[in-house]
Amino acid sequence: MSKTIGRFGHEVTKMTKDDRLPFDPYVMLCLQSYGGTTRDRAPTISAHLMSEDEIDSYVSQLKADLDTAGASAKRALKAAKEQTQRIVSERGAK
Repeated sequence: MSKTIGRFGHEVTKMTKDDRLPFDPYVMLCLQSYGGTTRDRAPTISAHLMSEDEIDSYVSQLKADLDTAGASAKRALKAAKEQTQRIVSERGAK
């Protein structure tokens, strides 16, 4: 089994050179993919789990996936903040 399953991801919103006013970047964690929906239309994030071991294994993979998505989101947020600082500094130098 792979370490993560790719169910969770992130999206970063950051300032660009064309934005008129500076703003702090932000990250949103998201459900990157899902398999289908339940009877009441909730997205499913697993296949049919038919034993306690399958449940435990899948939950472990979800936790690892969330940890990976969180670490990636932190790196993206840091990079976006650095980019914002560069843009603001460049504007101030003009």
